[in-house]
Amino acid sequence: MRVLQIANGYLKNKLYTHLFSALENGGVEETVFVPVGRSEEIPACPENVHIVPCFGHLDRLLFYRKQNSMLRWLEQNTDMAQFDVIHAHTVFSGGYTAYKLWQRYGIPYVVAVRNTDVNTFFKYMVHLRHVGVEIMRCAQKVVFLSPAYRETVLTRWVPARFRQEILEKSVVIPNGIAPVFLQQPAPEKKAPQEPLELIYVGDINSNKNPELTIDAVRRLQAAGKAVHLTAVGSIKEEKYRSLMEQTDGVTHHDRCPQDQVIRHLRKADIFVMPSHTETFGLVYAEAMSQGLPVLYTAGQGFDGHFPDGTVGYAVSDTDAAALAEKILLVAQRYEALSPACVAAAKRFNWETIAGEYAQMYSAMAERSRP
Repeated sequence: MRVLQIANGYLKNKLYTHLFSALENGGVEETVFVPVGRSEEIPACPENVHIVPCFGHLDRLLFYRKQNSMLRWLEQNTDMAQFDVIHAHTVFSGGYTAYKLWQRYGIPYVVAVRNTDVNTFFKYMVHLRHVGVEIMRCAQKVVFLSPAYRETVLTRWVPARFRQEILEKSVVIPNGIAPVFLQQPAPEKKAPQEPLELIYVGDINSNKNPELTIDAVRRLQAAGKAVHLTAVGSIKEEKYRSLMEQTDGVTHHDRCPQDQVIRHLRKADIFVMPSHTETFGLVYAEAMSQGLPVLYTAGQGFDGHFPDGTVGYAVSDTDAAALAEKILLVAQRYEALSPACVAAAKRFNWETIAGEYAQMYSAMAERSRP
């Protein structure tokens, strides 16, 4: 079985490297097509990964012109008859190309719904919404990273007459976490002592909502609770540097390698990230792998993967008092939540996820055969 992977974000996100490697280890033959701008520097890549500078600055602004550039390169440089399945890793940027190839060659395709689809194309590009819906309708499978994003897309952007049709072909498959997080058993964590150690890992910007977490820390401290917050990541907006410096019990560490991230996580008790928007949120799963219960935003990417109260709690991205209450609730239930997090984190193993995709590809290819 041969799969054409259309992965526009391959150079910017290591998740593709992990997924494609796991698929190849499982016996899936792949050709990876990565369209980029003509001015981009092309790094060394595996032989089956084709980084193709097939469009210019104007192509980026004109949707159909860019898609036609991608289609032209594939048809001129690739034998489409060799592929059993096409996997487009975005609805719009890659999915339209897969849709046109399906029309021309009858190759079944699966499409994944990602952050750029939801928060850029569907949200702002009104003239293209019907195209996104048609791409999902014609796909054999539609992959959502979380139940929350499936609900958002179906109820907000898909006309009511098409919702059931797309729902029936949809499947939730999360991203995996880097193997290093699962290679060594997480240490057994006891009920937290004072100070209660909170942690956040990631870029420090407005979307990640650090002011809400700091507000909750201040509220807990004002109530006599000993609480400390460690923030690990690059400061993208300078206002947060002064906010952290002016708050007692907050320590900042700059972005660091994954082995150091693991050390920071193992020193902490609870992971807190009430982002405004989140497609999935790998850092929640990474924290869970080290035994940390997580507080995640209700209705965003991570919400719905597990029943509320199983590995942590969904929280509002605007209510600091409620967040403070959830922090205390996690501390009270810690000895039940922490081991549950370690067990649940195995769901995010790339080998397991690749196996799900491989089964999907096989079923799609089988259905398409005469």
